[in-house]
Amino acid sequence: MPPKRTTDTKEPSPKRAKAAPAARAGENELEGELNALIQRAKDGKFDKVFEILDKCPSYVNERPEARMYGTIHQAAYWGDMAAIKKLLEKYSADVLSLTKDGKTALEVAKENGHDAVAKYLEAKETKLKEPSKSSAEFKPFFPLDQGKFNLLVVTGMSAREAVFGNPDESGRLVAGGEDSGGDPIDDAAMLEDRLLTIKGDPAPAAEDPGDSYTSTAWSREVKLHAENAPILLGWRVNKPDSGLFTGPCFGLTTRQHLTTNAGYTKPAAVLGFCPWEKKSEVVCSQTSFTVGSEIEMKLRTKTPGGAQPGVPLEGKVAEIVDGKYVIDYQDPYHSGKQLREVDVDASSMAGVSVKLDCESSPSPSGGEVIGLSADAEGAESETKKIEYDVLIVFDTLKKEVRASVGWGGPGSRTDKVVVPSELWPTSNLPLVPFAWLQHIDGGATLDMDEELLPITIEALTSQQMAEEAVCALMGA
Repeated sequence: MPPKRTTDTKEPSPKRAKAAPAARAGENELEGELNALIQRAKDGKFDKVFEILDKCPSYVNERPEARMYGTIHQAAYWGDMAAIKKLLEKYSADVLSLTKDGKTALEVAKENGHDAVAKYLEAKETKLKEPSKSSAEFKPFFPLDQGKFNLLVVTGMSAREAVFGNPDESGRLVAGGEDSGGDPIDDAAMLEDRLLTIKGDPAPAAEDPGDSYTSTAWSREVKLHAENAPILLGWRVNKPDSGLFTGPCFGLTTRQHLTTNAGYTKPAAVLGFCPWEKKSEVVCSQTSFTVGSEIEMKLRTKTPGGAQPGVPLEGKVAEIVDGKYVIDYQDPYHSGKQLREVDVDASSMAGVSVKLDCESSPSPSGGEVIGLSADAEGAESETKKIEYDVLIVFDTLKKEVRASVGWGGPGSRTDKVVVPSELWPTSNLPLVPFAWLQHIDGGATLDMDEELLPITIEALTSQQMAEEAVCALMGA
């Protein structure tokens, strides 16, 4: 048992070992939070440590320069196996991080006679130091091989609430709206196992919906962990080649993003891939918040400027009190008027979306990056329907999103982008595959000829994917 430890009587004003991201707390406030975390670990109070990390998980690998030990080294000092495992498995602590004098948690555990903890840490270190597998050596995991679509949500730019699909007599999820002739129909959007069908414009709960979105989520959850195989999703799109109706987006998100945060604006993706006509982008949204984090949420109370509840706002986390958030924001209808929301739950917030442009290159199947439209084939000027596949790899080992768009057809390409570590989802976050489709001005399908409908999105099994495309993505 290590000797009893005492609280430091005085320490020099600490400096952080790493530079703070832009959207973080002020330096002095952040130093105080980190020192509070380390002090609780030093006192062996790991229940309090985990309370802080639940609010600020990014602190787990940070150590102020004035401190000798980081959080994981304190756990090793105490020989607390349960704390060590939770730090590594839940909070992704770095087992190779060093103390101020250059020691690992393993060395700290050995020095203090904690043989069981040392043996556990040694195994973790050995595994990390083994020659890294390349992504190409991993066989991808295909979550769409099992399960089905089980969530249908419709939102609109003026909708205060989202519209959720309801089961019909056949068990399909349907949302009512209007057909291409403007007449009411019960199944403007319909989910049937592996297929989303759009027969008209689903109607959000608003008289003037503006841009509206139909979103759907898969039943099977996944987690992004570096030790897991890369996740590969495949989708087949059949839609009009029309500027009035943009292509769908796909990716991974939480059910919270599609439900609790639904309404008014477009869905929020944790990692979303948007294959536009000639290029693609990845949209990321943070899922954990610290003091200083920029967030998006819906207004809960009327503002002095007259903004009504439900209006979207962008704000910043000012404080975290007992697991609830205090949000500072500017009155949407009164420029310069600063307001505050208190007692905000994390489930009502989403991180501000960050867009990353993909690097595109012609796919190995040949051809140039010339766009997905039917016009690429020399089609006549009138609108026609096009069909293409989108295969997407989420590679945690490389923090990379790679995609094959339109394999084998005109405009086929391979897209790739590296996602900053702070935007990559944590390994313990349950995510679901999703697809969403945007209806421009709330009435894109109403401007189309009936023969151009329906629009469909099909979730592909691994057997439906082109083997050459999968191999090309895994070897990218």
